[in-house]
Amino acid sequence: MTTTKPAIKALKPSTIASTGPFAHVTHTDGPARIVYTSGMVGQFQDGSIADSYVEQIKQSLVNLKHCLDASGAGVKDILKLTYYIVNYDPNNRRHAGLIFEWLEGHRPATALVPVPYLANPKFLFEIEAVAAVRDPALDAPIPALVPGKTEKFDVVVVGAGLSGLQAAYDLQKAGLKTVVLEARDRVGGKTWTVPTASGKGQIDLGGAWINDSNQSRMWALGQRFGMEYIVQTTQGDCALQDYGRFPFGQLPPFEGKEELDNFVMFRDLVETRCQTIDVEKPWVGGKHYDSMTFEEFAKQSGALPKTVEYANLWIRAMLGVDGSEISALYFLHYCKSGGGFVQMRSDGKHGGQHLRSKTGSQPYSEGLASLLTPGSVLLSCPVSSIRQNAAGVLVCTTNNLTIRARKVIVSVPTPLYRDITFAPALTGAKLALASSTRLGYFAKVILVYAAPWWTNAGLAGLAHSFNTTSDGKSSNGSGPITLIRDTSDAESGVYALTCFVLANVGREWSKLPAAQRRKEALEQVVQIYPDVDAELILGPVEVFELEWSKEEFSKGCPCPVTAPGVMTSVGHAIREPFGNVHFVGTETSVVWKGYMEGAVRSGERGASEVIEALQTPKKTSGKIAARL
Repeated sequence: MTTTKPAIKALKPSTIASTGPFAHVTHTDGPARIVYTSGMVGQFQDGSIADSYVEQIKQSLVNLKHCLDASGAGVKDILKLTYYIVNYDPNNRRHAGLIFEWLEGHRPATALVPVPYLANPKFLFEIEAVAAVRDPALDAPIPALVPGKTEKFDVVVVGAGLSGLQAAYDLQKAGLKTVVLEARDRVGGKTWTVPTASGKGQIDLGGAWINDSNQSRMWALGQRFGMEYIVQTTQGDCALQDYGRFPFGQLPPFEGKEELDNFVMFRDLVETRCQTIDVEKPWVGGKHYDSMTFEEFAKQSGALPKTVEYANLWIRAMLGVDGSEISALYFLHYCKSGGGFVQMRSDGKHGGQHLRSKTGSQPYSEGLASLLTPGSVLLSCPVSSIRQNAAGVLVCTTNNLTIRARKVIVSVPTPLYRDITFAPALTGAKLALASSTRLGYFAKVILVYAAPWWTNAGLAGLAHSFNTTSDGKSSNGSGPITLIRDTSDAESGVYALTCFVLANVGREWSKLPAAQRRKEALEQVVQIYPDVDAELILGPVEVFELEWSKEEFSKGCPCPVTAPGVMTSVGHAIREPFGNVHFVGTETSVVWKGYMEGAVRSGERGASEVIEALQTPKKTSGKIAARL
């Protein structure tokens, strides 16, 4: 049996008197990268310094954790801590308890240095670390797999999106021989970045946004890979088609106080209700919301027709379906996973659409893939079957690769489970869930211009349209676009508007010839901005289009959703293993579901689950065991 390999070993030689719970010596064990941090002090991000000694210690540890995260290390990878204390009092060791708790049971080698002062007279505490991270890339490369020959691994990961790659990295870091099978000819899943024709910048055809405050996993990856960011613009006016302009962050230009008050009432109600949802077990206490669609919830809550239209717009923009297709409980839980409805929709500091990488989002996946043992990511290898038997799990691909493993992690969207033959077949709640989830229609039409005409007109590049009725038919001939966002990189000379074509109206638009699709999108942008010279709008220098529903190995975006009744009946199965098969993906996350952050966190969870199971084998459940 393969056992996981820690990156370091901590020792306390018996010939040395013990003076505390920390180790006397630590050393690396196997291939590892050594990480050195500078001394971290109790300074906040805005440059301010806490007056309290205890608060300085806490902030120093927060800052040190950020440094470790950026290098791919954790507190349990620390070889040695050195801390410097001003006015040290051996009878009042307030730092000890805080550091013990922060280390989560890990006890590295340490040194304490009393000092008269630090770099700034206000600083009272400073801490630095040396860490060792087991580096899979230092392992011997995995030889090329041979078609028709059965290969052996500890774990097979199906899918090289963010969740699958993160899981593979964590598994290899733990010393488990892991291979990733990806159906596409690229890594990244629903992150896909392409260059502009001019070569000046990058265009994200898929997931694009993160933030640096509550999406810690994505931010740490970006820091590790040296990525630079563009802050999403909030300067200028927004536009609501047929209603006109209004300042960013203010209420839409509805007519009459009653409509505005009703809009505010329902927006605040959604925020309040989503905060009551149990993020781990939404079906507990949320059954009432799962008995109705979100559109029904809006109407039952007293939303007037204009507010109902805006509620449907939220659902389309966030999930690619209409409010009449999705459970109210699902949407409330989705919002809760991102910290709340308002935060998830925000372009501001803590919001879901705050930052974009200058090099696009696919480099997150490419960076993770580069950290894996060479040869462990196999592209153009769609998995056809996953069979479990007494010897373990047998994974077969359409190009005749066969791999035997102890565990499998499936990192594809829930509705795509049906494209894989499971033997024994998925049954019960797992089968019902896979059969009951669906992906929304999500397309991007990205218009690249020679100059930012919207900025010159005092516009933020953010626009909405009530472009559909609940049956998916275009409303008043307004066009297919629901949402527009500025996705420019001004420093690189790229000026772009990303137009989102969504939900049922998108499915209808999808049936048109390519030229007609482009014509309708451009004409709608002209309608949205009637005060702008139409020739400027109709003259993009480049147009990108991607319909995620037509992408064979995604079939929709951004995250599978459920109709009423599904979450309360079978929602508990979303993260449950099926024998030796485990499941990850952004929809399985309870933090930032549907976002890149949720994908990475789900990969971490899946890897931890597998590592624990392999370290402490458990009895297989009766139903699965009977079929093995």
